[in-house]
Amino acid sequence: MSNKNILKYLPILVLAIVLTGCAAESVVEIIPVTVVPPVHYPHTQPPQPTPMPSMPPIATATPFRDDVQWQQAPEVRAGEVDDNDLWGDYLEYRSGYRGPYVYEVDISERYVLTALDGMEQPILDATVTVWDGQTKIWEARTYATGQTLFFPRAVGFSQSSSFLVSVNKDGFAHTFEMTRGQQESWVVKLDQYSPRGKRINLDVLFLIDSTGSMGDEIHALQSSMLSMADQIDHLRPRPDLRFGLVTYRDRGDAYVVAKVDFTDNVRSFSKQLGDLQAAGGGDYPEALNEALHAAIHEMDWRAEDTVRLIFLVADAPPHLDYAQDYDYAQEMAVAAANGIKVFPIAASGTDDQAEYIFRQIAQFTQARFIFLTYEGPTQDGKPGDVSTMNVSSYGVQDLDDLVVRLVQEELAHQQNR
Repeated sequence: MSNKNILKYLPILVLAIVLTGCAAESVVEIIPVTVVPPVHYPHTQPPQPTPMPSMPPIATATPFRDDVQWQQAPEVRAGEVDDNDLWGDYLEYRSGYRGPYVYEVDISERYVLTALDGMEQPILDATVTVWDGQTKIWEARTYATGQTLFFPRAVGFSQSSSFLVSVNKDGFAHTFEMTRGQQESWVVKLDQYSPRGKRINLDVLFLIDSTGSMGDEIHALQSSMLSMADQIDHLRPRPDLRFGLVTYRDRGDAYVVAKVDFTDNVRSFSKQLGDLQAAGGGDYPEALNEALHAAIHEMDWRAEDTVRLIFLVADAPPHLDYAQDYDYAQEMAVAAANGIKVFPIAASGTDDQAEYIFRQIAQFTQARFIFLTYEGPTQDGKPGDVSTMNVSSYGVQDLDDLVVRLVQEELAHQQNR
């Protein structure tokens, strides 16, 4: 089996997205955020609480499509690490990095902000705004966990002793003063808010390096697209699923970035995927900066009550030597601000620089870093539990099970809606 049959199992996830059908929704307005260099927002007033609007009618689940034939995919093993959970280990890994140049973002000071409803359940897509006096310095949507992360030094504010934090969802809001250094985790309860009757949307995007070295992954996607869809369809709570695709190569290739819009039509998506070919590249880094920008800014992510996931499948870092290029550090901040988790999946050939950047993106968006594992010690491509990544404590399981579990974990935070 080729080392790179990583995607064999990922596509399923996407597929699942498709199968539940999707209702017409408004598109999320991308929140502009700059972390490198810091940006100063215009002076405005913190939001005031307003009455909550009436609740929409309960959505009816779309029946699962039963006209699809499932295929069993061969085994691929993958590991995962949650760097936000193993925070001390991650900071030690970063301080010991001696590889090629990366964009450094100062995350040494971290605050975990959590929004809960009246039943003490996590609130999805609450807006968290942080103020330094009258200056808005950060704004982000909460994930399905009800959480978002705030890094004062990453946005260029290292002198203030406290910040004003406002949490708002559907007109209900709470504002409090957060003293720096007092505690890392802050929890806000919106006692009068209830999500009852709101169906969860799930938008999943595959962001795929389609250069020549990724041929095995692309072939795996094309050949095993439907193998895990039925597992995801039976997850609860059942979401309204869609999937999209962004592929990229490098400057000078036949294309740099290509997109397939979000859809619930698996047949149409499969045809688009079947036309994808691995080619180009040449040097090791690829146009990941531009592709990540397109994935976040140019796809029609749904605006409200949506779990938004990107699975980035790649084996190379972005070019950091191009003039007039986008910036992955900026893009990961915009993803976090808009409630988009980015799960990098490192294929074989991933070097120290690529690993560092992939882990930066995963950590900043509160996702997991995923990587293929092998039989070892020869790393001959057979499934096993040995990793070439710089990780000492990690879980390993079949890749299909891992992907399904990650989706399930995201949805489980909203199971009491």
